[in-house]
Amino acid sequence: MIYRLLFLIFLGTAAVAGEFLDNWPPGKTEKLTYELKTLIPRETISYNHVEIVRSKDNQDIFIISQSLEIPHQSIRMVSIEKYDRRNIRLISSENHLKFPPQMKQRYGADSIVVKARTVGDSLKIVSSVEAIPSTTIPFPDDMITSTGSQLLARSMEFKTGGTLTYSYINLLILFDSQPVPQEVTDSVLDKESVSIALGTYECYKVKNTVPGSVGYSYYTADERRIPIKIVLMDPQGQKPSMTMILQKYE
Repeated sequence: MIYRLLFLIFLGTAAVAGEFLDNWPPGKTEKLTYELKTLIPRETISYNHVEIVRSKDNQDIFIISQSLEIPHQSIRMVSIEKYDRRNIRLISSENHLKFPPQMKQRYGADSIVVKARTVGDSLKIVSSVEAIPSTTIPFPDDMITSTGSQLLARSMEFKTGGTLTYSYINLLILFDSQPVPQEVTDSVLDKESVSIALGTYECYKVKNTVPGSVGYSYYTADERRIPIKIVLMDPQGQKPSMTMILQKYE
């Protein structure tokens, strides 16, 4: 369930950096708070907080901070990543995972730090616990991390019928296994009116497909391209299993 939850949170649509990011002025900060609701096998609620900043001092650096709180499991995850604005290439990633005390027996600690940085066309990953081995993996130019997709998503060309296939890795699921690239196919379906507590928005609906999972992302059709809603379908694709809905935007 944790893996599927993280898939929902961090799945985004990727693209080459374009006018959207070029027009993001140095020093600008954007904060988004989401409510995550799991519907299967039972209803639970968690919260995801995202902050995107373009550095004021170094104008070509974007910093993406993301925190996930899962109260019913006493889990907290925090990710901080730096990206080069010019090519949306990962510079570094720092991930903090806080677990309930009973997890200490499995990992030797109830708090884990996983750091990563790019070295040429590789990603060097260093873990604070032996249960998660440090490693170096291939990291080609066209690969992103799941957190990085938060930045790239809104730069794509939203054109009905357009598709894009890419790969990403999720550094926040290392406590289950080594990172395995996931291939994603995004398909822009059409515009659709979406109502949430913050209001009603005209949105682009994008279908996100990975092996064994299908999700739908909704981005506002204005120049901000705000992701206001994400839905993960059950394996049969008949009904939603999780939703992520924007609660606050600053």
